[in-house]
Amino acid sequence: MVTLTMVNERSTYEGIYVAPEAARIIRATSVDLEKPVNVNNRHILRWIRNGLALPALREVPGRDLVISFTDLISMRVIALMRAAGYTWKQIYTSEDWVRHATGADRPFATKRFWLALREIYTEHEGRLLAASLGGQYPFVDLIEDHLVPVAGLTFDKEGLADSWTVQPSDQITMRPNVQFGAPCIRGTRIPTQTVWEMNEGGDSAAFIARVYDLEVRQVEEAIEWEKRLQAAA
Repeated sequence: MVTLTMVNERSTYEGIYVAPEAARIIRATSVDLEKPVNVNNRHILRWIRNGLALPALREVPGRDLVISFTDLISMRVIALMRAAGYTWKQIYTSEDWVRHATGADRPFATKRFWLALREIYTEHEGRLLAASLGGQYPFVDLIEDHLVPVAGLTFDKEGLADSWTVQPSDQITMRPNVQFGAPCIRGTRIPTQTVWEMNEGGDSAAFIARVYDLEVRQVEEAIEWEKRLQAAA
């Protein structure tokens, strides 16, 4: 029996993922990138052991390890940075600087990050700083037109990631306090897995849409997302 070992600053069990599931979700959301993310279970475990997630998780045995929504977002941001060619030195410098500057346990899920001109930037106390350079203040006029945000995230009033709309769809969203963080159709509590299982059982997209009072497009995008997850397995 797997022991659920997790610490979450919102409340316990808001978003629960095992490492292989987290890796599969990250891979499924990267297929449309110029350089898709190639992350697996071993990567997730290594990043956690190296301190790039909630510190309390570092010593948890792999068979007992589950991560929160916030840690999933952290892993996703790290994977995107690696796919974009950023070095481990830049990633660790950014994580360490923001952790100490803000006290955040998971900096990559807590602050808004941008990538530009081969550096990693973050907003801190109303200023744009180069986190990968230890918090240096950049020449903003030279980089502001090049900043690329991590897409699909929204943040709560405390700056913590509270939803992830998976790309390229705008209809599939993961929220830590809805269905334990499972992918759902946006604005509902309907898991995409439920839609997928009905479709696999022979129900048409039009029928499922009528049952749940959805648009056919929403159902089709839920099915497409589940196909991505299956392909990423």
